[in-house]
Parts: sequence; structure tokens; C-alpha cells
Amino acid sequence: MATPIGRLIEVIGEVVEMTMPRLAALLTLLVFAMASGAQAQEHADMSKVTCSELTSVPLEDAVATGIWLSGYYNGKRNRTVVNLQNLRANTKLVIEHCQKNPKKTVMQAVEALAKSIK
Repeated sequence: MATPIGRLIEVIGEVVEMTMPRLAALLTLLVFAMASGAQAQEHADMSKVTCSELTSVPLEDAVATGIWLSGYYNGKRNRTVVNLQNLRANTKLVIEHCQKNPKKTVMQAVEALAKSIK
């Protein structure tokens, strides 16, 4: 039986193999599914989401967070093209970093990884 993190990586792998229109449709469905939940939060300050929270949320929320982070950082760099293989690989790196550093925010984890790659 796959661990939740292993399953997350599998789902992200399936997502990155989709075409961009399908990816956009999936993201839209995830947003609506998250918004329709009985206890769904209406707002989340992404700068405060911790690694511990990321690794313990339902799979759909973790995937949506990964997609949001990719869009956020690509937008900061004015990039409109998403390299789907890099999205999958970087998501795996972030999850592994978060498992080792549960008190960091997810954005701190992404920034630390970005610095180590340069």
C-alpha cells in the first residue's frame, strides 16, 4: 500500500502527463471541490502554510498547493510555459525537504531548494 506522500507523487506524475487544457480543467475541478467542502477554508495565506501541514493534508489539497506554488514562482519569473517534468521533479524535492523540515513554511522550503540548485 502506497504512503500518502508516495500517492501524492504518483498523482502529480499523472497530472504532469496531461495536456495543459486538461491540467487547467483539473485545477478548476480541484478548486471547486475544495470550495464545496463542509469545512473548507475560504482563504489561505500561502506564506504561512508549514511543511508539516503540507505533508498531512488530503491529497487534493497537496496537489492544488503544488500547482499554485508552481504558478506563483513561474509568475514571479514572468514565465508562462510550464515544464511538466520539472514540476513533477520539483514537487518531489519539496515534499522530501518538507518531511525533513516540518517547521519550515512551504515557501521557505521552495526558496531553500531554489538557492541550493543555483
